[in-house]
Amino acid sequence: RALETDTSPSIMMEDILEKLKLIDYEKKFCDMKNFKPLNRQYFAMPNPNPNEQFFYFTSLVSWLMQRQGHFFPAPMQYDDPNATATNILQELKKMGFSTDFSPAKLKQGHGDAVCAVLSNLLDYTLESTGFRWQKPSFPPESNFQDDQTIEDEGEASVAEVADEVIGAEDDDDVYAEPALGTTSKKEEDRGTTVIQTQVDPEQWKLELERVEPQLKVVLQPDHKEWRTHVEQTRIHQSTIAEALPETRSQLERILSDVNNAIEKIATREKYINTNLEMLIADYKAAQQKLTEVTNTYNEHTDFVNNKQQRLADITNELDSVKSDMESRNGSMTDTAPVVRIKQSLQRLKTETKQMEIRIGVVEHTLLQ
Repeated sequence: RALETDTSPSIMMEDILEKLKLIDYEKKFCDMKNFKPLNRQYFAMPNPNPNEQFFYFTSLVSWLMQRQGHFFPAPMQYDDPNATATNILQELKKMGFSTDFSPAKLKQGHGDAVCAVLSNLLDYTLESTGFRWQKPSFPPESNFQDDQTIEDEGEASVAEVADEVIGAEDDDDVYAEPALGTTSKKEEDRGTTVIQTQVDPEQWKLELERVEPQLKVVLQPDHKEWRTHVEQTRIHQSTIAEALPETRSQLERILSDVNNAIEKIATREKYINTNLEMLIADYKAAQQKLTEVTNTYNEHTDFVNNKQQRLADITNELDSVKSDMESRNGSMTDTAPVVRIKQSLQRLKTETKQMEIRIGVVEHTLLQ
């Protein structure tokens, strides 16, 4: 499922607004989260407050994802926009949308990327609810008499509008004094002229169907207005007044049940304390004795640990003394040093004889 951006943001924004009205976003989103309803160019054009625009976009995306069972918590207004945009793209990929947008485009809070995300999420939401776009159905062609009746009604409405305009002009000219003996041609022909139309009745009906939704004026309540607060307070007061008697009776019944349970617990506690007083005294004595035995055991355990530590130290000293004695005994019985001394003396004697021979040879040579 690719995020399509074939049309301009203005056209996509009009489609988004119509799709939002189909899922009743004014009650389920705006009233619940205290947002104002959108206009037809909100996400198509930059807003003077881009932070508010981006927060509206992220909240709307989170609400649409949660309607599909995909948990995506709504970001806070002052969260990092880059991280929020990146998280939205990741969640869209998890839902099966292929996105080529960068987080910077979503960070703007308006434009083709924002409108494409909202439009595709709304299409996915409408498909999951079973909604399908159908071809427009036109009424069957009527006979000439019906067309003539419609044409006459159209002429009458146009004539009424013309009369209203002329009446307004007359109201503006009440205090204007016309020249004596002069009358305008329009005033003479005002009651006799019949306006003829050259518009095809079918085209007129098609044009009426096209512009009829735009001609409806819906006044949206402002949640910050004090009258709205007063009205909500009255509604809440009536709701509380209706639910108070039943709730009070239920709370009184719960209070009586809790009091009865507390009384039963107190009675049972007194009974246990009275009948088990001897056992409690025995238990306390046994517990005190156990405490004394535990203290004695701990003291003896500390004494034994100290003695074991002392024994380990003495054992180590004994081992070191034994090793010293063994090394000294070995050195006393060892004849290797004597053998080495004898060998050294033998080498000295040999070397002395050789030196004496050389001295004799040198003396004999010198004396000759």
